[in-house]
Amino acid sequence: MKSVLALGSLFSSALAAPLVSWSPALGEFYAAVDRHIQLARQEGTVANPPTCDLSQAVQPVAPTPLPAPDPSWSLAEVVIGRGVQNYTCSSASKDVVPKPIGAIASLYNVSCIAANYPDILNMLPGLALQYALPADPTANLEPANIELVGHHYFTSNGTPTFDLTQVNSVSTASIGNTDIADIDSSLGIAKVKLTSNSTAPADAPKGENGVGDGAVTWLLLDSTYGTEGDVKGVYRLTTAGGKAPATCESSPAVFSVQYAATYWFYSSSSSS
Repeated sequence: MKSVLALGSLFSSALAAPLVSWSPALGEFYAAVDRHIQLARQEGTVANPPTCDLSQAVQPVAPTPLPAPDPSWSLAEVVIGRGVQNYTCSSASKDVVPKPIGAIASLYNVSCIAANYPDILNMLPGLALQYALPADPTANLEPANIELVGHHYFTSNGTPTFDLTQVNSVSTASIGNTDIADIDSSLGIAKVKLTSNSTAPADAPKGENGVGDGAVTWLLLDSTYGTEGDVKGVYRLTTAGGKAPATCESSPAVFSVQYAATYWFYSSSSSS
């Protein structure tokens, strides 16, 4: 399966999409893409393109820093998660706080972006939140045609799960007209548990079109019993939206809040 994230084509593809109107954030994103294209031409990386070496990727730092990856771990893949956080209310009362009951999200591979363009990576969750999820659950993420590589959900017993069994076999990214090879991976099915969390930055996107109750927390999740594959740890970073209202006043018994985030998957060093 081939997916092409053509930085130079984002201008025309995003402008052609009817789901998003112009915004300062979108303008900043276009400007960053253009800077990278111009720099690539100046530095001659059209002839010598960058590689997707994830050892060069650097995590953003949470306001309260999360624990560093275990020294035995190696970064295996970075994805954008786009979906919903789910909540329940026992009554529509201002004295009741919404209770989280899991999340559902589609996962899209941005490993090459993480390795080479951290400024663009950090913008993507906020931009992804402005686009509706594809009606086809197997489709790529528009407007940049980012390849679907898996799904995130909670099991019936409440275990957070990441299904990354969809092989990402020929994925590439490109800058200008030059392709850069992506990471080949099928990371299996990771069952995880919460290890640590940090409040999202105050300037994180609060919700769709900048309206909402805030961004969900940043997390460190460790693999647990039932994991099929070599995922050892997962970080949820750069969140956008997803936070519930402070109380259940006027809320239905069950509701969902749109969100996006980056997820950083680590495997054991010996397997990468």
